[in-house]
Amino acid sequence: MAQNKRHTQKNHRRRRSSPRKQRISGRSGIWLQLNRLRKRLPVWARLCILAVLLLLLSTFCFRVRNIEVSGNQRYTTEQITETCGFSTGDQLLTLNRTQAAARLLVKLPFLQQVCIHRRLPGTVVIEVAESTASAVVLSDYGTWWMISSDGKLLQEIDDEDPDFSSYPLLTGTEVTLPVSGDLAEYQDTATADILYKVLDGVLACGMQTTVETIDASDLSSVTVLYDNRLTVELGDASDAEYKLLYFLAVLDSLPADASGVVDVSFTSALEEQAIFHPYE
Repeated sequence: MAQNKRHTQKNHRRRRSSPRKQRISGRSGIWLQLNRLRKRLPVWARLCILAVLLLLLSTFCFRVRNIEVSGNQRYTTEQITETCGFSTGDQLLTLNRTQAAARLLVKLPFLQQVCIHRRLPGTVVIEVAESTASAVVLSDYGTWWMISSDGKLLQEIDDEDPDFSSYPLLTGTEVTLPVSGDLAEYQDTATADILYKVLDGVLACGMQTTVETIDASDLSSVTVLYDNRLTVELGDASDAEYKLLYFLAVLDSLPADASGVVDVSFTSALEEQAIFHPYE
């Protein structure tokens, strides 16, 4: 009897444990079937599934929550964020950063460079570098325009504006069909190249606040009006920066109120020569 009782208890325990074993076996079987299915899928199908998962993830998880702007002085953060076209709630991973940067450069002409980055999970970083006006040019419409050192048209300026006299005037050719944010196009490109070359020399020598005019009406006799009292003859503008540096050295030997023509057209790295012709 005791033996039969032990046999009955053993069978009872076996029956109680059987469903649990079946459940464990069934769960393992599901994962096994999924693993087998994954291995049977071709590579392109796996890539498609991955792309769908990433799309769903970007749609519901990576949204623009914050827009940061750095490097701006002339334009406010609100102006830049409004112009770029981004807003909170946009999908971060699908933002067209190239188009937004181009829009900023066109509509905000004082921006020289724009870099837009994404920072997960929800931040857009806009880094800008601003242009500075280096000179003023006349257009074929009779209007004056501020330009940067690389020839970008920044904005129209009135000749009665207090800032008008703060920049050298480039004369000898005119800008055609000026558009804010575009590179200036001139009636005579050869003259414009000479003007830019001399302007680079003026900027390199730190003379932009004391030079009134750069005149290239005669390409063989380019002149710079300094402090509204000294006309600097550069000749054909070759070695313009060197000639201007030599002029500054000669300037120390002239009276503080001297006015006239300083001819440095024959000055070069091989020979330095300056001739002063005072006004009568």
